[in-house]
Order: sequence, then structure tokens, then C-alpha cells
Amino acid sequence: MTRLEAAYPLGSVVICRQDLPGDGMARLPTRLEVCGTVLSRKADLATGQGIATWTTRSSDTPALTLTFAGTQRKSGWSGYYSRIDPDSMVVSMPVAGPEGEKTVLEGMCQRLPAGEEFAPISQKEITDSPSYVVRKPDDTPSYCHKKAGMTISFPSLYPQASATQLPVAIDYPAALALRQMAAQHDEEYPQYLLAPEVSALLHYVPVLHRKMLFTTLWNTGAHINQALALTRGDFYLTPPYPYVQSSVVKKPYAALPARLPV
Repeated sequence: MTRLEAAYPLGSVVICRQDLPGDGMARLPTRLEVCGTVLSRKADLATGQGIATWTTRSSDTPALTLTFAGTQRKSGWSGYYSRIDPDSMVVSMPVAGPEGEKTVLEGMCQRLPAGEEFAPISQKEITDSPSYVVRKPDDTPSYCHKKAGMTISFPSLYPQASATQLPVAIDYPAALALRQMAAQHDEEYPQYLLAPEVSALLHYVPVLHRKMLFTTLWNTGAHINQALALTRGDFYLTPPYPYVQSSVVKKPYAALPARLPV
């Protein structure tokens, strides 16, 4: 294992940012940000899941978001073979609508390499470990760094646990397959999120109060009225079984009438 691999153990989150130039016409200068989570690492094979966003310089909101899963296989000291699973790819592009998103996704899948894509290790330059820069020929550099404190598990709840030790072993390939199967039976509902996807999304919540609220909702399954009623005394963070105690009872949501009164 290289020094860079050792710096990104199971559950680590890496953020890579790349500034894409415009063409002076239709293509605007854009910031590409990829947030990836290491799901597993066995011998020379690592699996991960990521969220890529494309945001133009004139906007604070991503115009395009792609979620995906993939693998990276180390080839000795020469480089890495990477592959994105096309079946795991999901596109979100609000301005394009469902049909437009489908067209964009099809185009992305067609541009994927037929198999694995090789990248020589010489393209990675360690700057301030574990930060590094990826320089590909005829492309702008990509600046990558480790997101401190972001892991699949809730790190503050397991202060004595190693970063490579998760509270529960999760079979992510099986979880992805189960989600795809569920989506086929309930096409009218959006796909639910997996733990690494939620961790990546929480990265984009800039206000700590809101991040704490969303993290609590995700980790406890509480309704919003329960979460808002919590106090510091309701949080029991003693390992190995931290928990939250709520005095507010969950109430079932009332069904809306078939037709609202005028």
C-alpha cells in the first residue's frame, strides 16, 4: 500500500476540484467537483461511490449532478485501472427535465471506456499529504484533498474507533442492486440514498446548525418535529452504543384529501 492509499482508509472522503475553461460561446467556465467515498479496499482493489457536480462560475447552484459507483485497481507501481459502473449512474439536471436527464445520462454512458481506464501513477503529484494534484495531458489540473471527519459512520459517535473499523459491515454492491430492484417496482418514487451518498451531500451543507439537524434526521430516523424538540440532554454519545432519546411521539402523517376545498 502506498503512502497516499494509507492516508485514505475505508470510509474516507476525497474532494477533487477542477476548473474547466469555456469556449467563448455556448460552453461557460465551469467548476467540476467530485466527492468520493472509499467503500472497501481489498488487496489492490478498491471500490467507491461518488457525486460529481458541474457549477458555472456565474452560479452557486450545480447545473448538473451525477452520482456513480466504481472500482480502482492498482497495477504494481505503474498506475491504476479505474471503471465506473454505468448501471449505478444517476443524473440530476433540473432545467432539462426527466427526458433531458435521460438524454444526458445516455450520452455519459456512451462516452465511458469499454472497460477499465488506465492512469499512470506519474499523473499524481503529492503536494501536502494527503492532498495531491492530478495532471492529465491536454486537461486542466484537478486539486484533491481529504475531507476531515467525513466517514461512512458518524465519526463523532465513535471517538475511540479506528477509521478502518465500521460499526456495521455493509455489502454495498448488494445494497446498490437492491436499490435498483426496488426502483423497478416503484418507478414513480425517487431512489433512496445510501450512507456514502448522504455523507457526500452533508459536505455541501455550509451551516453547521443545519448540518447537525440533517445528520440527526439521517442517523435517527426522527420526524422533523421530534428533531426540533431535542436538547443536549437527549444525546447519549457514550460508545459503543450511542443513542438519542426523544420524548415526542411520532405521529402518522394525515392523508391529503383527493381534492382540496376551494
